[in-house]
Amino acid sequence: MIYLLDRQEKVRGILSNDILNACPYYEDYLTENLTDYRLIYEFKVPANHDTAALVKEGCYFIIRGLDDEFLMFRIRITKSNIDDKGTYVYAYGESAGLELLTSPCRPATLVSQSPEMIFKYLLNGSRWSLGRNEVGGTANFTFTDYTTVLEKMPEVAAAFKGELKYRVELKNGQVTGRFVDLLERRGSITGKRFTVGKDITGLTKTVDTTNLFTALLGIGPADETGNFMTFAKLNSVGYNKPAGQDFLADESALQLWGDGDKHLIGFVKFNEAENPEHLMYLTYNKLQETKNPVITYDVKVVLLGELLGYEWEKIRLGDTIGIFDTSFSEAILLNARIQETKISFTDPQTSTVTLSDYVPVKTNINADMKKLQSSLLKNQTTWNKANNANSKASSGIYESGVHKLAKPPVFTRNSVRTYKGLDYAINAPIYDYGGLIVDPEQGEKLTIETANVLYAEEGTIEARITPLKLVDFNNLFRMEYNSSSRFLVYMNAKGRVYFSIDNWSAGYVRTNEGVAQVGKPVKIAVRWSNKSKTYTLFVNGELIGTNYYSKSTFGEFPQTMNVVYNYGCAISDLRISKTARGDVEIIKG
Repeated sequence: MIYLLDRQEKVRGILSNDILNACPYYEDYLTENLTDYRLIYEFKVPANHDTAALVKEGCYFIIRGLDDEFLMFRIRITKSNIDDKGTYVYAYGESAGLELLTSPCRPATLVSQSPEMIFKYLLNGSRWSLGRNEVGGTANFTFTDYTTVLEKMPEVAAAFKGELKYRVELKNGQVTGRFVDLLERRGSITGKRFTVGKDITGLTKTVDTTNLFTALLGIGPADETGNFMTFAKLNSVGYNKPAGQDFLADESALQLWGDGDKHLIGFVKFNEAENPEHLMYLTYNKLQETKNPVITYDVKVVLLGELLGYEWEKIRLGDTIGIFDTSFSEAILLNARIQETKISFTDPQTSTVTLSDYVPVKTNINADMKKLQSSLLKNQTTWNKANNANSKASSGIYESGVHKLAKPPVFTRNSVRTYKGLDYAINAPIYDYGGLIVDPEQGEKLTIETANVLYAEEGTIEARITPLKLVDFNNLFRMEYNSSSRFLVYMNAKGRVYFSIDNWSAGYVRTNEGVAQVGKPVKIAVRWSNKSKTYTLFVNGELIGTNYYSKSTFGEFPQTMNVVYNYGCAISDLRISKTARGDVEIIKG
């Protein structure tokens, strides 16, 4: 929903895709950048709707952000256009916080001041105030020039090792507060990993050497005679700089990027340098940034967290996440920070993120692991359609064949888990061995609410399972009717795969020994039909056997299925059908 405000900042109308007869909006994007905290929102509305007249340049609008906070924008650009979709109005809004561009920051010296006092000085006379503050300590600031508050706030936040966020309060159709939050860190280290074939739909790696320098000449402020401060006279063993040399150099970078044996020397000025030693320290730190190429990854992603409600898949600006792709000549496996987000609320599949602060992750990836990008849900687009508000429903069933009330599988973990040197937060999944790892011994669960998903009358479940342990008995796809009856797929220590819909000590269908092996995927399909009175097991494209099944014996399915019950497995290509699929369909996959 978008609240439309007039120039006096009073709510005059709304845009909504959920309220009957309300003016809809589409092709919307919320873009936010971690470097300058630039925040924009753009959208389109049909021009022939009465409410579209409220979308005017100079007016305001408010949306709810990803964390349910109110974000306020001022409309800076509007365009009226006609295309194959009809006549529409395009609106481009910038954060209302940009009004701080018109708030002057005057020269001043602030000594040993807290964040609260610094922001009180900066925001004095504006309509904004410091909201949440998560950092402490004191700092000295000397504002030597006339500039704007908006320009200085990121510098102040960086000095306190904090990051900024703008928000407003809205009550009874009126803006009642404008706040700049000073957070210790935007986002978190989530353990979330974007994977090609799962939620990455496009990835561009850019290596930029246009501002690469293997050496830097540091310059400080000028003295009363006009001579600039340098550190040329200093002799430093620690910085590998002899007396008489006015630059710092990196020999390793020279070997990689230099013009033969000649350094690429850049110039950097630090007006805040207090003495030559301080200037050399500042120059050295800057050289660590400039001696390497600037690498960026633009990643087009499907936001499963927003689209399907997967809590562990949600991302935020500033999150540290993982990137995994084996389609390049060198596999990309690294941790990175989300530097910019471009989020569409109406079409999450078009959302993109830009990454920074890349840290390569050591791994033993080989060619056999290139199937890691396989999706947890083979028919993931089916789930997407089922949760898309624009899908057409008929008798409760979407065009995709999935019931509109169907719920996707839910992964949970009750604590942080360290895996191969990476920490994964509570409920954050781990992808390895070609799929999603679920290890009940680590407190992990993958469950399905059976309502509107699994039907006792008939159905089929297919998945690729990689056991991480073979023990009597490694239970999969487990539902307990009662203390004496079960729906169960399981493996034993000898590598047999079993399927049973019967009493705990009664009939089953099983493979020979050695079919299941630790670390190797097994393609399993199970089918049941009350009409044919059978249940059937398929393994690795082979029909293993059939046994008797009658719905009247056990009744409807229990409310929940455990996909992995007691010992660790990796699961991928999970497909659930409400029909008993044919032999040929299953064997072909």
